[in-house]
Amino acid sequence: MKIAKSIAVIAALTVGLAVTPTTAQAVDPEPTTSPGPAARIRVQELSASQCSSGYLCAYVESNSDHLHGWWLFKYTRCGIVNLNNWHDQLSGYDSFVIDDQTGGVTTTLYSGYNGTGTVLQRITPRAGQRQDVLYGGGRGWNPVNSIRVC
Repeated sequence: MKIAKSIAVIAALTVGLAVTPTTAQAVDPEPTTSPGPAARIRVQELSASQCSSGYLCAYVESNSDHLHGWWLFKYTRCGIVNLNNWHDQLSGYDSFVIDDQTGGVTTTLYSGYNGTGTVLQRITPRAGQRQDVLYGGGRGWNPVNSIRVC
């Protein structure tokens, strides 16, 4: 008898849980890289002073909370960087780099990971100047999966 009452109580308590609908908003994952940058900063305003001499600064639109802004990734070390969750919201118009590297280097954007696939763009330093991410008639980070810094 005690078991039957216990089952009835448990059933009564769980009925509301079983029929209560839940809604969850999909949240875009934040952009990351591997290996990580020297710094990753969320910015609301853009300024050439955000990128110091010797750095490659890559900007990807911040869309995880639907507020306008950018994730700023700063790189100082040469090598391949794989991009994760770098998605553009405005057809790539908010995708760009400021390349303040020194020493006559060239940054290369690739369609594949680990510096493989099609070369989408080569970027040479232009101190303090914004350079859009452009490739074969398109723009934006969506097709870019890795960067060779330097």
